[in-house]
Amino acid sequence: MENVLVAVVIIFLVLFGVLTLSTAFLNAQDEIFTTWDQVQSLEMEITSTHLTAHIARVLDNGALVEARFFNTGSVRLTDFDRWDVIMDYCDEATPTVCRSQYLEYNSGNPAAGEWSVEGLYTDQAATDPERFDQGIFNPDEVLLLHLRPSSTISLDEPFQVTVITPNGIGASLQGARNTPPVLDLNLGIRTAANGSATIDSTDLSASDVDNAPNEILFSIFSAPAQGILSTGSEFSQAQIEAGDVVYTHTGTGNDAFQFFMNDGIDVLGPYTVNITLNTEPTLAINTGMVILLNSAAIITSTMLQVTDADTEDVAARLVYTVTQFPANGTLSLGSSFTQEDIDSNNLSYTHLTDTADLFKFVVSDGFDVIGEFTFIITTV
Repeated sequence: MENVLVAVVIIFLVLFGVLTLSTAFLNAQDEIFTTWDQVQSLEMEITSTHLTAHIARVLDNGALVEARFFNTGSVRLTDFDRWDVIMDYCDEATPTVCRSQYLEYNSGNPAAGEWSVEGLYTDQAATDPERFDQGIFNPDEVLLLHLRPSSTISLDEPFQVTVITPNGIGASLQGARNTPPVLDLNLGIRTAANGSATIDSTDLSASDVDNAPNEILFSIFSAPAQGILSTGSEFSQAQIEAGDVVYTHTGTGNDAFQFFMNDGIDVLGPYTVNITLNTEPTLAINTGMVILLNSAAIITSTMLQVTDADTEDVAARLVYTVTQFPANGTLSLGSSFTQEDIDSNNLSYTHLTDTADLFKFVVSDGFDVIGEFTFIITTV
């Protein structure tokens, strides 16, 4: 009887062990299948995730990088705080130090050593913000990142930005810091009261080694108070060179305007263009001349002289224009001559008949015109 009882116990234990092992095996199989489904799902997600690097540019004089990426896959991406962002660059130190820096995520404005999502857009130019599923990097959208490395990026070296999503998919793009434009000339302009003056490249000029003149823009920060600009609030270096930028004085005094200069990336300024009202020339001497009948004589500066308070208006820029020619003689220089011609004794009058004579004239310094005046010629 005891042997039978022992045998029953043994059979029970064997059956219990078999059932336990079967249950464990079945549970293990379920876990394997679940894990396999998860692996397949993750593999499908990884396979369907794809980023395409678009463009990177340096802003804020080398302190900020703007990077754009396209979601060219089919997976919606989120959890930006779990992304890895790495910058490889060389700084402006002397000597230059090249760095590979892991940047920390910041949901607001990034400080040094941080990055943030500046925006999500539905167009490649990053001008049309997403309207639906905001904050989610959907397929066919553009992700705009702002990155601030710990040091300023060198002008002379390339840099690289690498991003890695939580599922391990990464993309890299390279760029180089833009060379900013240079303001070569800013001499100001001069104009007559209530007159106009063209701002040309001898007055205001900028250049850029990696931008064409039409890409160098002057944006008005403080408009002129005593006049207007023909181009409104913005013009380019190309417009300056074409003579399209005209200032018209409409007020009562000197003027100025301020501008920022940019090439689409770097912004410099503000700078000030001073606008000075021209001082009219003055007819200082006009004694006329006495000449022998049928003879010739030089018209000297003791007989005819114009002066100008503007230091720029030297004698060569003071131009006489004859409005009424002598009736009884001729002028050696014809219808136009300068104060320099008179000072150099190059102007003469030749008398031809036995009657006294005269000629009439106006004078210009290139801005204002004075006159008309009469120069009397007396014969003896």
